[in-house]
Formats: sequence, C-alpha cells, structure tokens
Amino acid sequence: MGKKKPFKILIVALILFVIFKVLDNYAAKKVAFYLKSEGVSYSDLDISFLSGNLELAEVFYAKDSLTISAENISIKDLSYYKYFSKKEIHLNDFKISNAKIVGILIENEVDTVQIDSTKSKELSLVNIDNISLENIEVAIEKKNNYPLKIQSLYVSLDDFELDLNSSKKIPFTVESITSEINHFETTLSEVQDFSIGKISITNNDLVIDSLFIKPTKTRKEYIYFVEKEQELLNLFTKKIKVSNFSIEEQDSLSLGVDEIVIDETNFDLYLDATVLQHSRKHKNLYSKSLRQLPLKLDVKTLQINNSRLVYEELTKKENKAGILVFNDLEANITNINNSYIKEEKMTVAEIKASFMKDSPLNIKWTFDINNKEDDFRLNGSLFNLKSEDMSSFLLPTMNVKVEGAIHKMYFDIEGNNYISNGKMQMDFEDLKLRILDQEKHKKKVISWLVNLFVKDESGRGLADAEIKEVKRDQTKSFWNYFWLNIESGLKNSLI
Repeated sequence: MGKKKPFKILIVALILFVIFKVLDNYAAKKVAFYLKSEGVSYSDLDISFLSGNLELAEVFYAKDSLTISAENISIKDLSYYKYFSKKEIHLNDFKISNAKIVGILIENEVDTVQIDSTKSKELSLVNIDNISLENIEVAIEKKNNYPLKIQSLYVSLDDFELDLNSSKKIPFTVESITSEINHFETTLSEVQDFSIGKISITNNDLVIDSLFIKPTKTRKEYIYFVEKEQELLNLFTKKIKVSNFSIEEQDSLSLGVDEIVIDETNFDLYLDATVLQHSRKHKNLYSKSLRQLPLKLDVKTLQINNSRLVYEELTKKENKAGILVFNDLEANITNINNSYIKEEKMTVAEIKASFMKDSPLNIKWTFDINNKEDDFRLNGSLFNLKSEDMSSFLLPTMNVKVEGAIHKMYFDIEGNNYISNGKMQMDFEDLKLRILDQEKHKKKVISWLVNLFVKDESGRGLADAEIKEVKRDQTKSFWNYFWLNIESGLKNSLI
C-alpha cells in the first residue's frame, strides 16, 4: 500500500503535466490567432499556462504609416483568479526590450485612439506591479514632415493601475516612476530645431541636461521662411531641475512644483523688422497668459542662475542691429500660482543682471495673476551706464547717438494692461543727444535744438521726474511697455 502512494502521486503529476501542456498548447494557439488577427508577427512564442507567463521574440507590428518592432516582449504572473472573478487584469511584470518605433505620425491616428467600449465593459481594471521599457528608439515624422527622434528611452513604473471605466483625463495612477530619455530632438518650425541631451525622472523629480533651440536658417534669410514678424532664437541651457512636481486631477488638471532651477542659460534673440509688417495681434501680459492656462499651476519658486540674455533688432537694412546685453543674469520668482484659492496673492520676481558691460541692474516686479486688470508694480535701479552702451541700441534703431553718462537711475512704475504711471530719479553727467542722418553725419541744427532743451543737472544730485500716463501698445511685449515707461522718465528728466 505504501509503495502505491508514490506511484499514484507520479501518475497525478504526469496527468497534470499533460493537462498543462495541453493548456499551454491551447493558449498558444489562441494567442497566435489573436495576434495574427491584429497584424502582429513574431519569430517565437513561449507560454506557460501554469505560471501565467508569456514571451514573444522578434515582434513586428504595422498600422498605417507606423511600424513597431521589439526584440522581446514578456508578461509574467497573470492572475487568472482576478480575471475570471472580477474581470480585472493583474500582472507582476510587463517588459519590452530593444524596440523601435518608426514612421509617419498622422494626426488623426492620435485623435481617434479610444478604448473600445465593449472591451471596457468586459474589463474594469488593469493592474501591473512593474512595467519596464528598455532601450526604446523612436524615429517618426510629425505633420509638416518635421522629424521627432529619441535615441533611447528607458521607463520603469511600479504599481501601475488603469481604470478602464474612468472618465478622467488621466485614468491611471502610478506609485513610482523612473525614466531616462537620451538625445531627444525635433523640428519646431521652418527656422528652429529643438533638442535635449538627457531627461531623467525619478518619482517627483525631473532633470533636463543640455537643452538647445537652434536656428536652421541664417539671420539674413530666416525672415523669408516665417509668416509673421518674429525673433530667431538661439538658446542653450546647461541644466534644469524640477523638484517635487505633482500632477493631479480634480475639477481640472493641476500641476504643482516646489522648485524649478535653471542653470547657465545663454539666450540670443534676433529680430529682423525690415521685411514683414508688425503683427497687430494683441499680446497678453504674463499675468493674463498664466491666468488663461488650461490647468491649475502652482510653482512655489523659479530660480535662474548664471545666465545671459542678448536681444538684437534690425530696423534699417543699411544699419547694423541694435543690441541689448544682460550678463550675469539671476532671477528668483515666487508664487507662480493661478489658483483663486491661495495663501499669498502676489507673484514676486527679483531680477539682477549686468546691463551691457558693467552696469548693475536690479528689478523687483510684483503682480497678481488673478487680477483681471493685470495690475503690476515694477521698481529698480541702474548704475554706471556709459554713453557707448546706450548708443549701441539707440544709434542703429533710432539714429540717435548719446554722449555723457548716467551714474544712477531709480524707477518705480505702477500700471495695468492699458496705462501706467510712476516716478524716476536720475543722476547724469554731460548728457547730450546727437541725431544723425542715414550716413551717420550729425544733423547739427536738430541736435542743437534737442540739446538746447536738455537740463544741465550735472553734479546736482538726483533729478526727479514723473512718468505720466504711458499707454501700452498691446501688440507688443511687456518689456516694450517697460521701455516706454523708462523712455518717458528719461524725457522728463532731461527736458
């Protein structure tokens, strides 16, 4: 009797082995039939019904203009109990290795992707303990034949849960995420390329290394490839760190960030204003643009370190471009929050830079994003501004040459989307304006008349002036508005 027991166990084991082999074979045929009906091909299929594992080798799938190939796709530990009892898919592991996505991305393909309603009724939830995408390469064309390439993509998601019956814009949750994207590049327009050396995400922290926006055309030709007057950009940022970001969905999407740090940015903007007519489209102030975002935004701190900004504008073909340079640019901006419920209303930006060569510039700028009049206050100071630095922009753009120096300038401006007022104090020395003709010769009579009305305040300390009812040109930027206020103060200080 005792000898028969091991024999019975062996017989049962053999029967179970045969049953599971039959089930493996049946499952393999079912999966193969399904994959074939969906247009998926592969070189090898391995299924273990007992463990709930599936593995595909050399997988290829094509739909319309896109093709997807993968060296290996594997699924581990599918829960049959969850599927048959609750109509839920539970996996321990889903992995795709060494895949390529190639082709042309048709806009309609993205817009029409939806979860089949019949399938969503059959299934209620997809839960995967770990999703792993390893070495995914992307080379596709967007609309207008603009390329988008990713050299390699790695993603690891823990506790991924997708609610198939959810009506939310983001119907899934993730406990933790780790991702790395190496060498992302695309074309933004006929005249601009965009690339990032590396993007790293670890849970709620994001790091971007080596961000570029590069021109694809020269300064002389770019303006003939754009539909409206716009700047040609040339930007490099060494590193961007985003700390403790979160994305949530309640009544609407919301993005919260503790801190964004932008390190070592060189930003050159060049405008050729000699070819196209200036756009009459209204430009929002920053407060309105932030207020109208399609999501709730809460960035506690944005910091810019060790950066450089250069703006050049060509207004006459026969002249060179006027130039403004801001070196050693530092900025600290707090409370970028467009929610109506917040502890602190005011957004505060504190900016420091060396204007042109050695002129220290300090600005404090405050505004309430939710104020529909777009009220703001901007005050600051500028020291040791030399005549050649002033002339570097005024001479090419306005044929005005400045002589003398501004030792100190203080300004305090309050305004809204329509009009602004303020005050200015300035200490200057031997300040003279020379108005030149097209060949840069002095127009002596006009220059004499202008300087006749220039106040001689040299050596008398600070000269006070009012900035009165400066009207905003709503087709131009906030910084043009700021300059109009400074220009008004200068005129009232000098004349």
